[in-house]
Amino acid sequence: PITEYCDQRKLSIDERLKLFRTVCSAVQYAHQHLVVHRDIKPANILITAEGVPKLLDFGIAKILDPALLPENATLTAAGLWMMTLEYASPEQLRGETITTATDVYSLGLILYQLLAGHPAYRFASRLPHEITHAVLETEPEKPSTAVRRAIPAKNENDGDVALTPEQLSSLRDDSPEKLQRRLAGDLDNIVMKAIRKEPRERYLSVDQLSEDLRRHLDGLPVLARKNTAGYRCRKFVIRHKLQVTAATLVLLSVLTGMVLTVREARIARAN
Repeated sequence: PITEYCDQRKLSIDERLKLFRTVCSAVQYAHQHLVVHRDIKPANILITAEGVPKLLDFGIAKILDPALLPENATLTAAGLWMMTLEYASPEQLRGETITTATDVYSLGLILYQLLAGHPAYRFASRLPHEITHAVLETEPEKPSTAVRRAIPAKNENDGDVALTPEQLSSLRDDSPEKLQRRLAGDLDNIVMKAIRKEPRERYLSVDQLSEDLRRHLDGLPVLARKNTAGYRCRKFVIRHKLQVTAATLVLLSVLTGMVLTVREARIARAN
């Protein structure tokens, strides 16, 4: 599974984002052919030995255009909760209309886990009503906040141990402080936009989510953040650090020279 693959190889945040974008391409391909997966979770995204993601198990997928179904196709029975509750969207849990936004939400949950190491929601138990309550009634904390928490042991009787923030960040080739700074800002906003409870408030498509991650990797402003002049300026400075530093040094040199020239002129007039 993609989460285990990334941790075992201690992939950096950038490496995880690039791998995740490949998964987005597969889901977008399905959407372009009018298929919604409806059960995207780490166990259905397996990575080959060569590092190639495979999107599996379209068993409960939804065909958006019934005319595309073969004549002998068997439809999923209405009214049945055929989903993985931990990765189900709010509209799935409420029994509402399923659209491509459902897959955007599930991908957002996986992205959260890849970056922060924690699931977006903390469930009191695996009971359906507990999971439904957490997803529908609570708001997840930002990934940059979650990384400061330890991951509790799954089953201490089986020898599992808690994972400290230091150990969690080391799996991402970073320190806790650097990892928190890396996630704060753009990545927090991208993840939280993907997992908003209302479908219309999420990314319009999986492709748009992937594009925002590309923009982040390239140091460009992202859609998930308000596009203010100050934000654009900061992004420009980050992308062109060397040029900005050189220009600043030149400007300081010119200003220093001007100040010294004026000072010497005043001294000369005084004499």
